[in-house]
Amino acid sequence: GTLTVGGATSVPALTITGQTTLTANQGFGYSMVASGAILVGQIVYYNAAGKMALGDSNAAAILGRVFGVATSASASDGDAVHVTTIAGTIVDVKFNAAPSAGNLPKGSPVYLDVNDGMATYAKPTGSGSAVFRLGYAVSVGDGVATLRQILFQPEFIAQLG
Repeated sequence: GTLTVGGATSVPALTITGQTTLTANQGFGYSMVASGAILVGQIVYYNAAGKMALGDSNAAAILGRVFGVATSASASDGDAVHVTTIAGTIVDVKFNAAPSAGNLPKGSPVYLDVNDGMATYAKPTGSGSAVFRLGYAVSVGDGVATLRQILFQPEFIAQLG
């Protein structure tokens, strides 16, 4: 097949092999095996069994190991889940509660929450918590939607004592 660019140029079609996938509205990522129920926009990491599990800032076992953002849902252990992993990708992340515009203005940092798989606009402050920045808000909070777009730029900042 061929790919037409701008209506005039024809180039060979892009072929992706292996576990990588490029899916419309899901970004570039991988089809992984889930360790349980995972919702679109939840933050995941590899657990000890080699499956995707929900990350949170209080789990010492995942320090520095956030793997990506789920862009498809899984219902149970062993199901496939699509995970976007590329820094610089715009992805939807799930917040525990819908952030308002005042709490989540465009460009503000977004962190891994203490609630499993969730994002938060508030930097974790509890003793023993990990401060893990997921990226920066692209869509402003509206007080209604719990899925908000971020520029995915994952970075472990600190372990709080």
